[in-house]
Amino acid sequence: RAEYNRLMLDGYYDASTPVNKDEPTFNLFPSVNISYNLTKKSLLRFAYASTINRPEFREVSPLSYYDFTEKNSVKGNPELKDAKIQNIDVRFENYPSPTETFSLAAFYKQFTNPIEMVSVGAGSDFSFQNAVGATNYGLELEVKKSLETIIGLRNFSLGLNASYIFSEVEFANSQSERSRPLQGQSPFVVNASLFYQNDKLGLSSSLMYNIMGKRIMVAAELNQGVVITPDIYELSRHVLDFSINKKMGKHLEFKLGVKDLLSQNVVTQQTY
Repeated sequence: RAEYNRLMLDGYYDASTPVNKDEPTFNLFPSVNISYNLTKKSLLRFAYASTINRPEFREVSPLSYYDFTEKNSVKGNPELKDAKIQNIDVRFENYPSPTETFSLAAFYKQFTNPIEMVSVGAGSDFSFQNAVGATNYGLELEVKKSLETIIGLRNFSLGLNASYIFSEVEFANSQSERSRPLQGQSPFVVNASLFYQNDKLGLSSSLMYNIMGKRIMVAAELNQGVVITPDIYELSRHVLDFSINKKMGKHLEFKLGVKDLLSQNVVTQQTY
């Protein structure tokens, strides 16, 4: 894939300091996907892709806006660079039946200039900065299994998706800067679900559970490796969603959904 992109920005840092940017870029994004059939029901996949994460307008505009969710002012950074990512995945897939799957994958991602939300200034406002680089790698497990083959329950199935991710940011001065995960990256993610599907009755339902490991919501403000404003972490919380669908004839369908049944508090933590 080839992309031409042009970022143009006219604005002001303040009343007397203009900001003018005109940055045309041309990028090539090669990718490779290879699969090898081990048996009729199992295969190996290998994938490589070069991708990009471009700053959004609010991230590069030199203006402040108030985030009513986080109750903080956020200011853009016109000096942001594009973040480039190299992605490698190796996956084993098995399909015991048309409705059942099992897969195990190992992945590796190398970031150049990743964009992170960081604390800046005495008022602990938020802004955006590029880190020098970052590395993510880990394992992902995905399973979908019919309960009929396990305990004889027809029309019921279980789903599981779980990932463990190791993440580390690279700094310009590796000796003075501390080691930490990439902003926004959880060390683990687990999604579990219970499904009911009855085509004769036109009835389907699902109960879905999610938990993520604590992650950095806003990265620390540093001065020569010394932490001025510590990282703000978003702590883990359990989330449970329920939905039910019922078809009423050929042209009508009834849907009901309840999100976040447990209604646990969203907790952020900043330790000085």
